Amino acid sequence: MADNELINTSVDEYLISLANSINHAQRYISQLRIVGQDGQPSVTYQLPRVEFELKLLFQLDRRHPPSGHLQRNVAKGEGGGFLEARPLGLEAGEMDSSTAAAASTIKGSFVAVPVHGGTPPPVVTIAWKRADDDARRIAITVSVRSAIGGALDRTEVQFNLDKDLARRLNELWSRETDAKKVLEHTRLTYGVQVTGRNGEAENTLTIGDTLPKLKVPVVIDVMGITKTMIFTPG
Repeated sequence: MADNELINTSVDEYLISLANSINHAQRYISQLRIVGQDGQPSVTYQLPRVEFELKLLFQLDRRHPPSGHLQRNVAKGEGGGFLEARPLGLEAGEMDSSTAAAASTIKGSFVAVPVHGGTPPPVVTIAWKRADDDARRIAITVSVRSAIGGALDRTEVQFNLDKDLARRLNELWSRETDAKKVLEHTRLTYGVQVTGRNGEAENTLTIGDTLPKLKVPVVIDVMGITKTMIFTPG
């Protein structure tokens, strides 16, 4: 029984690997854009549907498979038997009274779900302004509009301080092991805001840390679109 005849992974991992491959292919295809006419969005391509069929032969053997200790697809049952899986069509090996086998076919489809409901992605712009009386207090305004310019109200906008990035950007924090001490005195007034009728959401960043040449990264996420802004005390 050759080791390379066995499926060296679980069915779950096989399906995840297949999905990752489809995702990789779609990312490549998405880069092949055709510029549209003036005022029209670019033409993109999408894999609408991918079907797969996996045929397996499951073999139950009372004896320990020679390669069982190396294979992740070999499972030991409560009765002491060992269950192996291999692609259907490969030789199952010698069958006797201690061996039982059954074939199984797994079929399925991966169907593409349009991002943003099939509509063009929103346009997200970010503006900021320092307070006149305190340069360390910064007002942040996020504007969310459709591709044709209409304001998108009731849209959730998430704000976060990126402490991992702050550790990399600020040398004095590069060796800090306690994450709580990074940007310890800097805060955002809100973690989540919702756009109003004008399509805007507002927040305030207050920089309380006093490191020299301090850089404060703020991550803003809107409908899967993520942007990172780097602020300084002034």
